[in-house]
Amino acid sequence: MPFQKPVICMVPGAWHSPEQYAMLRDILHREGYQTESIQLPSVGSTDPANESVTKDVQAIREKMLLPLIDQGKEVVLLMHSYGGCPGGAAAKGLSKAVGERGGIIGLIFLAAFLAREGDSLKSVRGEFDPWVITNDETLQTTVRTPIETFYNDVSKSLAEATMKTIQPHSQVALSSPSPPSAWPDEVYNGRRAYILAEDDQTIPHVAQKMMLEYSGVEWETRTMKAGHCPFLSKPQETAEVIKELTSGFQSRSDEAGHHLVRL
Repeated sequence: MPFQKPVICMVPGAWHSPEQYAMLRDILHREGYQTESIQLPSVGSTDPANESVTKDVQAIREKMLLPLIDQGKEVVLLMHSYGGCPGGAAAKGLSKAVGERGGIIGLIFLAAFLAREGDSLKSVRGEFDPWVITNDETLQTTVRTPIETFYNDVSKSLAEATMKTIQPHSQVALSSPSPPSAWPDEVYNGRRAYILAEDDQTIPHVAQKMMLEYSGVEWETRTMKAGHCPFLSKPQETAEVIKELTSGFQSRSDEAGHHLVRL
């Protein structure tokens, strides 16, 4: 059987959509990787009152992950920011199993939240960050300072253009509890990674390190001198880190495949 690279599935962060990850995806495509992403239902929703992390989880599983796994594809799940909440939960039970061609072989969290069951973005501080604008009538949230918060190290022209493409995010979804996540599962030992962003103004570097420290599991880590969106400020470097981690996941999956069980 010819060698096949895993599919890299990307879960966007809050207020973001697949289009903001286009530069990173283009680089990976040129390197022979298939990539997939998804518009989260809670972003740009016309019915924000009825959105939730759970609905985002269902969309990630049913519209992106399961169709690929059913085709026998190996998947690496890349989750950015808020995407770590629904993405981690969506991966639950989809790890590559003994004798099966398809399944998730690795998890990569990119400047992302490591949510435990019941956590929400709001529960971390008990309230939203000051740069989040809430509207209790529309139940949407927007961002007060997107360039300073998300794109502090992105070129001015690209930051301004990207700022115009982000969409409102359901306040209800950002406040809703996360289902159990896959990242603590033993099956991902040696196959879970976190990319830290040193100059992040959204999830500060110290907060990223604390989440890892208190996670109770071991991580493969990489640190980038970047803000919250290195796929915009340093897309080539981000792609190289993802490729390196993905290659390691696949090698370990191939070597220890007889130990893998679906959890």
